[in-house]
Order: sequence, then structure tokens, then C-alpha cells
Amino acid sequence: PAIREAVWRIDPQQALGTPIELQELVDRTIRSQRRLSWLLNGFAGAALVLAAFGVYGIVSYRVAQQAKDTAIRVALGAQRWRIESSTVGGTLHYVGIGLMIGVPLALGAGEAVRSFLFAVAPNDPMTLLTAAATVLTVAAIACYFPARRSSRVDAISALRAE
Repeated sequence: PAIREAVWRIDPQQALGTPIELQELVDRTIRSQRRLSWLLNGFAGAALVLAAFGVYGIVSYRVAQQAKDTAIRVALGAQRWRIESSTVGGTLHYVGIGLMIGVPLALGAGEAVRSFLFAVAPNDPMTLLTAAATVLTVAAIACYFPARRSSRVDAISALRAE
């Protein structure tokens, strides 16, 4: 009411709409971008979970296929941590190759989503490093459990099963 009275004192013919706060106007303006951002974040989270399950499944399958080889290594005196580290290292090798392919693709795709990024450049090195570190961490966690299981194999029972 005080704003209306001040405006009408200057120009009584001036039409005024309903005043709103600036923050409400900003919220209305970027509402669709914010919804799309939440949707993309949800898809990214789902992709990360699916990738983790995929890595876990592939490493578990590979560990099961190599049970005889692992049993021979254990029977010959291989240390458990070496078996675990070779499984995790081999998996992270492939994840690293995937990141070497994916980061340049992400840089190219960044220009397509530039309008949805707020206060972040599409080629921001810290964002790319954080995303790559997150993928590496999730992959390492996903392959650790099958690798641990492979190092705990009972050599005699695994060799007898073959």
C-alpha cells in the first residue's frame, strides 16, 4: 500500500499490478530450468548407480571365470592383497580408458547444455575432475567386493571343482 500511494501521488492515472518480491520473480523465471536441472541430476545419479552395478556384475563374472587361475595362484603362495590389487587394478585400467574417452565427449557436450549451467562453465576443470574422481571411486568400491571374494577363495575346493 505504501508503494501504491507513493506512485499515485506522482501520477494518479498510473496502473499498478500486484507487487511481488524480486526473489519470487527470479524463482518464477528459472523454475523450468531448475526442474530440468533436477531431472538431469536424477538421470546422472541413476546412471552412476547403474554403472556401479554393471562394474560389480562384470568383475564378479570375471572373478568366477578365473576361479581356477586364482586358486592356483593361492596354492603357489600368492598374497591376498596382490590378488585383490590385480583385480581392482585391472578393472580401474578399463575405467581409466573410459574416462579418457568420456572427458573429451563431456567437453563437447558441455556446449549443448551451457544454458542450464549456473555459475559453472561447461569446461570447468574442477567439475570435470570431481566427476572423474566420483566415477573412479564408485568403480573402485564396486570392484573391491568381488576382488576381496576372489582373494578368499579356498584353493583346494576350487581346484577340485574343475
